[in-house]
Amino acid sequence: MKKCNNCGAMMNEDAKFCTNCGAAFTETESNQNIDTSENSNSDSNENQTSQMVQNVSNAVKSVEYDKVAKGYWKYFLMTLKNPSTSFTVTDKINGWIQFVLIAILNSLVSVSILTIMPTTESGIGLFFKLFFVQFIINVAGIGILFIFLVCQIKLDGFQSDTCS
Repeated sequence: MKKCNNCGAMMNEDAKFCTNCGAAFTETESNQNIDTSENSNSDSNENQTSQMVQNVSNAVKSVEYDKVAKGYWKYFLMTLKNPSTSFTVTDKINGWIQFVLIAILNSLVSVSILTIMPTTESGIGLFFKLFFVQFIINVAGIGILFIFLVCQIKLDGFQSDTCS
Protein backbone atom coordinates (compact mmCIF):
# COMPACT_ATOMS: atom_id res chain seq x y z
CA MET A 1 0.00 0.00 0.00
CA LYS A 2 1.17 3.52 -0.69
CA LYS A 3 0.05 6.82 0.77
CA CYS A 4 -1.17 9.78 -1.27
CA ASN A 5 1.02 12.83 -0.70
CA ASN A 6 -1.94 15.15 -1.31
CA CYS A 7 -4.70 13.79 0.96
CA GLY A 8 -3.04 10.95 2.89
CA ALA A 9 -5.36 8.19 1.63
CA MET A 10 -3.95 4.67 1.32
CA MET A 11 -3.95 3.19 -2.21
CA ASN A 12 -2.78 -0.05 -3.86
CA GLU A 13 0.81 -0.19 -5.08
CA ASP A 14 -0.25 -0.31 -8.74
CA ALA A 15 -2.54 2.76 -8.49
CA LYS A 16 -1.56 5.65 -10.74
CA PHE A 17 -4.05 8.14 -9.32
CA CYS A 18 -5.57 8.67 -5.90
CA THR A 19 -9.21 7.59 -5.88
CA ASN A 20 -9.94 10.04 -3.08
CA CYS A 21 -8.58 13.33 -4.46
CA GLY A 22 -7.47 12.44 -8.03
CA ALA A 23 -3.79 13.34 -7.52
CA ALA A 24 -1.33 11.50 -9.77
CA PHE A 25 1.18 9.16 -8.14
CA THR A 26 4.83 9.17 -9.18
CA GLU A 27 6.22 5.88 -10.53
CA THR A 28 8.51 5.23 -7.53
CA GLU A 29 9.72 7.20 -4.58
CA SER A 30 13.23 7.23 -6.05
CA ASN A 31 11.93 9.07 -9.11
CA GLN A 32 11.25 12.07 -6.88
CA ASN A 33 15.01 12.65 -6.54
CA ILE A 34 15.63 13.34 -10.25
CA ASP A 35 18.03 16.13 -11.28
CA THR A 36 16.56 19.62 -11.32
CA SER A 37 17.86 20.07 -14.85
CA GLU A 38 15.62 17.24 -16.02
CA ASN A 39 12.70 18.72 -14.11
CA SER A 40 13.12 22.14 -15.71
CA ASN A 41 12.80 20.57 -19.15
CA SER A 42 9.57 18.84 -18.20
CA ASP A 43 7.10 21.72 -18.51
CA SER A 44 5.22 19.78 -21.15
CA ASN A 45 5.12 16.78 -18.81
CA GLU A 46 3.60 18.96 -16.08
CA ASN A 47 0.95 20.18 -18.50
CA GLN A 48 0.18 16.58 -19.46
CA THR A 49 0.04 15.61 -15.79
CA SER A 50 -2.32 18.45 -14.95
CA GLN A 51 -4.49 17.46 -17.91
CA MET A 52 -4.53 13.85 -16.68
CA VAL A 53 -5.43 15.00 -13.17
CA GLN A 54 -8.27 17.08 -14.59
CA ASN A 55 -9.52 14.08 -16.59
CA VAL A 56 -9.38 11.87 -13.50
CA SER A 57 -11.24 14.43 -11.38
CA ASN A 58 -13.93 14.68 -14.07
CA ALA A 59 -14.19 10.88 -14.09
CA VAL A 60 -14.49 10.84 -10.30
CA LYS A 61 -17.29 13.43 -10.47
CA SER A 62 -19.18 11.38 -13.05
CA VAL A 63 -18.81 8.29 -10.84
CA GLU A 64 -20.17 10.31 -7.90
CA TYR A 65 -23.17 11.40 -9.98
CA ASP A 66 -23.75 7.77 -10.96
CA LYS A 67 -23.65 6.77 -7.29
CA VAL A 68 -26.20 9.48 -6.45
CA ALA A 69 -28.49 8.33 -9.26
CA LYS A 70 -28.24 4.67 -8.25
CA GLY A 71 -28.71 5.59 -4.59
CA TYR A 72 -31.80 7.62 -5.41
CA TRP A 73 -33.24 4.79 -7.49
CA LYS A 74 -32.81 2.38 -4.54
CA TYR A 75 -34.36 4.98 -2.22
CA PHE A 76 -37.29 5.48 -4.62
CA LEU A 77 -38.00 1.74 -4.93
CA MET A 78 -37.70 1.31 -1.17
CA THR A 79 -40.18 4.11 -0.46
CA LEU A 80 -42.48 2.88 -3.22
CA LYS A 81 -42.65 -0.58 -1.62
CA ASN A 82 -42.88 0.72 1.94
CA PRO A 83 -43.60 4.47 2.17
CA SER A 84 -43.04 4.66 5.92
CA THR A 85 -39.33 3.87 5.45
CA SER A 86 -38.85 7.38 4.05
CA PHE A 87 -39.25 8.66 7.62
CA THR A 88 -36.34 6.57 8.88
CA VAL A 89 -33.88 7.33 6.06
CA THR A 90 -32.16 10.68 6.53
CA ASP A 91 -30.42 11.40 3.25
CA LYS A 92 -30.57 15.04 2.19
CA ILE A 93 -29.65 14.44 -1.45
CA ASN A 94 -32.46 11.93 -1.99
CA GLY A 95 -34.87 14.25 -0.23
CA TRP A 96 -33.99 17.19 -2.48
CA ILE A 97 -34.23 15.02 -5.60
CA GLN A 98 -37.64 13.79 -4.48
CA PHE A 99 -38.68 17.35 -3.66
CA VAL A 100 -37.78 18.68 -7.13
CA LEU A 101 -39.31 15.68 -8.93
CA ILE A 102 -42.61 16.16 -7.10
CA ALA A 103 -42.65 19.85 -8.06
CA ILE A 104 -41.91 18.97 -11.71
CA LEU A 105 -44.58 16.27 -11.85
CA ASN A 106 -47.18 18.51 -10.18
CA SER A 107 -46.36 21.27 -12.66
CA LEU A 108 -46.63 18.94 -15.66
CA VAL A 109 -49.99 17.65 -14.48
CA SER A 110 -51.24 21.19 -13.87
CA VAL A 111 -50.06 22.36 -17.30
CA SER A 112 -51.70 19.42 -19.03
CA ILE A 113 -54.98 20.12 -17.24
CA LEU A 114 -54.86 23.87 -17.84
CA THR A 115 -54.07 23.57 -21.56
CA ILE A 116 -57.40 21.82 -22.07
CA MET A 117 -59.19 24.99 -20.96
CA PRO A 118 -59.61 27.45 -23.85
CA THR A 119 -58.89 30.63 -21.87
CA THR A 120 -55.50 29.73 -20.41
CA GLU A 121 -52.05 30.15 -21.85
CA SER A 122 -49.92 27.14 -22.62
CA GLY A 123 -46.28 26.37 -23.16
CA ILE A 124 -43.05 26.44 -21.25
CA GLY A 125 -43.80 29.77 -19.58
CA LEU A 126 -46.83 28.31 -17.85
CA PHE A 127 -44.78 25.28 -16.80
CA PHE A 128 -42.10 27.42 -15.12
CA LYS A 129 -44.70 29.58 -13.38
CA LEU A 130 -46.41 26.50 -11.99
CA PHE A 131 -43.10 24.85 -11.12
CA PHE A 132 -41.99 27.77 -8.97
CA VAL A 133 -45.40 27.99 -7.31
CA GLN A 134 -45.27 24.27 -6.53
CA PHE A 135 -41.71 24.58 -5.27
CA ILE A 136 -42.60 27.47 -2.94
CA ILE A 137 -45.67 25.62 -1.65
CA ASN A 138 -43.53 22.55 -0.93
CA VAL A 139 -40.86 24.61 0.84
CA ALA A 140 -43.52 26.33 2.94
CA GLY A 141 -45.08 22.97 3.84
CA ILE A 142 -41.75 21.52 4.87
CA GLY A 143 -41.00 24.65 6.90
CA ILE A 144 -44.30 24.37 8.75
CA LEU A 145 -43.70 20.67 9.44
CA PHE A 146 -40.21 21.46 10.72
CA ILE A 147 -41.57 24.13 13.08
CA PHE A 148 -44.17 21.69 14.42
CA LEU A 149 -41.50 19.02 14.88
CA VAL A 150 -39.25 21.39 16.83
CA CYS A 151 -42.17 22.52 18.99
CA GLN A 152 -43.17 18.90 19.64
CA ILE A 153 -39.62 17.99 20.67
CA LYS A 154 -39.48 20.98 23.03
CA LEU A 155 -42.87 20.10 24.54
CA ASP A 156 -41.90 16.45 25.01
CA GLY A 157 -38.67 17.51 26.69
CA PHE A 158 -40.54 19.97 28.91
CA GLN A 159 -43.15 17.39 29.97
CA SER A 160 -40.58 14.73 30.78
CA ASP A 161 -38.62 17.22 32.92
CA THR A 162 -41.68 18.38 34.86
CA CYS A 163 -43.18 14.92 35.35
CA SER A 164 -40.03 13.41 36.87
